[in-house]
Parts: sequence; structure tokens; C-alpha cells
Amino acid sequence: MQALDARVHPIARAGALVIAAVLHAGTAVAVEQRVQCVIYPSMEIRLASATAGLLSEVPVERGQTVQQGEIVARLESSVQEVELSMAELRAASNIEVEIARARSALTDSRGARIEELYTRQIATEAQYQELQAERRLVALETERAKMEAETAQLESERAERLLALRKIRSPVDGVVVERLLGPGEFVHQDAPVLHLAQIDPLHVEAFLPTSMLHAVEVGMQATIFPQEPVGGTHAATVAVVDQVIDAASSTFGVRLTLPNPDGAIRAGLHCELTMQPAR
Repeated sequence: MQALDARVHPIARAGALVIAAVLHAGTAVAVEQRVQCVIYPSMEIRLASATAGLLSEVPVERGQTVQQGEIVARLESSVQEVELSMAELRAASNIEVEIARARSALTDSRGARIEELYTRQIATEAQYQELQAERRLVALETERAKMEAETAQLESERAERLLALRKIRSPVDGVVVERLLGPGEFVHQDAPVLHLAQIDPLHVEAFLPTSMLHAVEVGMQATIFPQEPVGGTHAATVAVVDQVIDAASSTFGVRLTLPNPDGAIRAGLHCELTMQPAR
């Protein structure tokens, strides 16, 4: 997933050259002449799978709206489902721990009798030493049983997460631009399944003349005029002011954030913008 690079039509640079800024009482004031711009998605994603496998389902189509976390594709996962069931069964079983505890209780009971006989000098030194060794072995077996139970729990969690990787989820709220693979096709890490775009907010890219370099700053407001059939006026906020000037055109790039909660403004439209005077 990566943010969209600025891709502004060449006419936006040409239009920027005719914009001027005038200084009035030490404050930059933008003239009403409009700058050409282009509207883009704030993010475009070529969504791939974290694991390889055969696609079993892609329940979304081009143009469909998707929500963050929504399952947009599934890989065939019958083997992983069986492995998860087996791991959960082992994790739920406490047999080895109970066996170790039962053996420990038996050793303690037997040991109490041998210690009493040893105190009365009826049991031999060898029997007493054998008892101590058996107690150490039983303690180690109990610890091993507990460790195996914890390992079984971790194996169950691992199997659950591996199964979850067979479901591909949308990382953003957005729309499906293109479905690149379908059911029955093989997916690997370098093969994207879907092309998604985040369209709320949108990004507006434009180029301004260097004369406006000190008159534009992050946080300034601007008015966007999308081309027809969208039309209208829309408020946007300057999010990025490039620190590198394009020497060939003597312009610098700006990116504005344009809210689009109802999806009425389409990405890819040309537009014009005017900067609001700084206050």
C-alpha cells in the first residue's frame, strides 16, 4: 500500500505560470485568477495476498464500494481449517498434565511411606535415593506436560492466524477500481488481486508560480471548481507544499485535501482552484 504520487496534467503547470500574488500591507493576497488542477484518489492500492494459494472467491466487482476490514477475496482453505480443528483439540486436552499430576500424587504417597521406614531404619539407603530421583523425574515430567499444554495453545493460535491469512480484507474505505484475478486463479505474493482506491478524502494536485512560494502554506484554505458534470464549489485544505521547485517551469507543487464523504466528486476530474487570502 502506498500513497498516490502527484500526477498533474502538463496544462496545470502552464496555467500556474499566469497566476500572480500581490503583497498588500505585508500580507500575501491571491488574485481571483484560477489555477488548473487535477483530482486524484488519496490512495491507490494493488491489494495482494500475504500467502500463496488458489482463489476460491472474490465477492466484489469493479465500481463496488468496500469498507475497511471487509473480506474482498478468499483463498481455498480446507486444509488450514482441518489443521485448526486439530490444533484446537490438542489445546483443549489436559490429559498429559493430569497424568503427570496423578503420578506426582502417587510418588508423594509412596515417598511418605519410604521416608517413614527410612527413619525407622527399615528402608535402605538405596531405596531412599531411588525415591529422591523418582521425585525429581516426576517434577520434570509435570513441567514438561505444562510446557506441552502451553505449546499446544500457541499452535492453536498460530493455526487460527494462518487461516485468517487466507481471507483478504480491504485496508481502507474505498472503491474497487479493477478486479485483477478471479476464482480458480493462483495467487502469489507478487500478484495483486484487486486495485482499490480511497476516495474520501481526495487529493487535489496543482502547480503554482514561485512568486507564490511564501504566500502558500500548509493549512491554508482553497476553493475547488471541478469540471462538469460535477461542477460546484468545494472547500479544500493545503496539505503539502513542495520544498523543491521545478526549474524548467519555475513552479512548485501543492497537494490539497478535499473531503468527499458522499462520493459525489469523482477522482480523475480536471479542476480549477483559487487560494483563499491569508489572514
